[in-house]
Amino acid sequence: MDYVLGVDAGNSRTLCALAAVDGRLASIGYGGAANYKLVGTSEAQRSIAAAMDDAKHRAAVADSNIAAAFYAVSGLDTEEDRNIIRRFLETINPGCIFALDNDSIASLVLGTAAEAGVVVIFAAGSNCVAFNGGRRLQVGGLGREFGDFSSGREIAIQGLAAAMRGYDGRAEPTMLYDMISDYLGMERLAEFSTVLHHSGRAYPIANLAPLVFRAAERGDAPARRVLAFNGKELGLAMAAAVNRAFASQDEVDVIITGGLLGEDTQGILMDSLRKTVLHHCGDRIHYVFPEGEPVLGAIMKALTLHGTAVDDTIRRRLVERCRELIPKPLIL
Repeated sequence: MDYVLGVDAGNSRTLCALAAVDGRLASIGYGGAANYKLVGTSEAQRSIAAAMDDAKHRAAVADSNIAAAFYAVSGLDTEEDRNIIRRFLETINPGCIFALDNDSIASLVLGTAAEAGVVVIFAAGSNCVAFNGGRRLQVGGLGREFGDFSSGREIAIQGLAAAMRGYDGRAEPTMLYDMISDYLGMERLAEFSTVLHHSGRAYPIANLAPLVFRAAERGDAPARRVLAFNGKELGLAMAAAVNRAFASQDEVDVIITGGLLGEDTQGILMDSLRKTVLHHCGDRIHYVFPEGEPVLGAIMKALTLHGTAVDDTIRRRLVERCRELIPKPLIL
């Protein structure tokens, strides 16, 4: 039997799904961070290859049985990015036809069969992309140097800053200082600066983000402000995408994915986001929170590339099988 392969290569981890050409999900494999802008091309390639090898091993599928592949890759924001990523994918692709795109396309396909709307990804990194017919509009997703201040990385950085400023007396004290210090196993948080600066952008600082959510749950005011600020920033990106790409449309689907949303148990971030979007767009937003992991969207694209029509039955079957293979949503 022939199979197709779908990859969701993200800022903090990579998933690879294998499915038979009739749409039956066979396995899911795992790899590390794969945004080449954060970890470099060699590490991104290794992470994707590891996820693919893991999925093939779990399903006992050989390269010769793979008929098509689709790669949804974070960091693919420009044509130059596409060329760079394509070059390192060509050496690990299992000899089949393949296509690649920004990872937001996987969330779009998972969230709506119409493949039109605004996709918001909120995990270690964040992105906001509008798809309307043949038009595509990306708002943000390039990092804090370009004005993006909402993501798992940003929550961690802002939480870390609040912890140090509170400790120094420059701002309101916060329990984040002790929480982050304990998590890192350091007596003084200042010791972390050596680790962080030495690693550049490669250190997985987004792993600190759940601590900010935990502090907010316990009523910590600085932590709550960090989450509200991130919600507002994400809402501004979403509103800009909606108003620019769907100016005259009465209702717009907004597909929101990303494991970090599951940490927002108090709704602080989402409440701030919704309030911001309502202010700038009115009440024409239809929020969609898809079931299953975005890697299923990559599998659907691979199936389409192979020539398999993805209907509601295949969609439902993929989601149900994904629940069996991944009982709990992934965090980052």
